[in-house]
Amino acid sequence: MSTLKAFYQKIVSFFLAVFAVLFPLRGATGDLQGVTVTVPEVTTATEQIDMTIQNNSGTTISFGLDSFTLEKRTLAGWTTMQKRSDYVVLKILLMLEPGAVGQLHVNLPLAYGKTLDKGTYRMTFSYNMQEQGRGAASVTFTVKA
Repeated sequence: MSTLKAFYQKIVSFFLAVFAVLFPLRGATGDLQGVTVTVPEVTTATEQIDMTIQNNSGTTISFGLDSFTLEKRTLAGWTTMQKRSDYVVLKILLMLEPGAVGQLHVNLPLAYGKTLDKGTYRMTFSYNMQEQGRGAASVTFTVKA
């Protein structure tokens, strides 16, 4: 009986290990490379979101002024909010050294033509790492009236 129990424990351990490799745990506001993002409280009257970026990785990251996407949670899942067709951003490359904190300012009426409605949103910040390639960190937040 104990050999059968040990056999099943090994099988369960194997599947848990495979699951952990395929679906790694990520922090609510960060990614596995050590970059985290946070946003302050957002209401339906908020016109600018000042996303704070913390680079806890061991390398410099780079990103542009348009290095974000915004999604809204709907009954069908996450729906990407489309930026205005006339939304234009200068191509400026920003650098953030290891251990440094920076901000990315998102003007909602400029980018999306309006402020956000009540609901749950996810903002994803995309960046480049010198040797590891592209990375992304996201934060989920609730917009209140």
